[in-house]
Amino acid sequence: MKVKEILKELNLEPHKSKGQNFLLNHTTSKSIVNFSGLAEINKKEDVQVLEIGPGIGALTSEILSHTKKLALIELEKTFCDYLLKTHLDLDSKFVFNTGFQNIDLAKLSVELNTKKFFI
Repeated sequence: MKVKEILKELNLEPHKSKGQNFLLNHTTSKSIVNFSGLAEINKKEDVQVLEIGPGIGALTSEILSHTKKLALIELEKTFCDYLLKTHLDLDSKFVFNTGFQNIDLAKLSVELNTKKFFI
């Protein structure tokens, strides 16, 4: 399903004031994750990834192809619900419906049992 169709289904419109931008091309998502070096880093150590503002999950799918240790911080409740519905391998206790500025990284690292994040 295309981004515009998904947003229409969710009854949402992107707002630049919220910094919402959506990746339209799967190849671009794959390139971003490949460029991040996640695959190489994850071969050496099992890293905890923290995705901020995943929206409808364009990067989420690519990240999950390299690690299952993924936590999401998403301000829009509708997107959180959509991500849990479409990415069944996500654990709901690691999908945080809040803004990043409200996250205490020290507490989150204890909750996720990690000392480092790949953001």
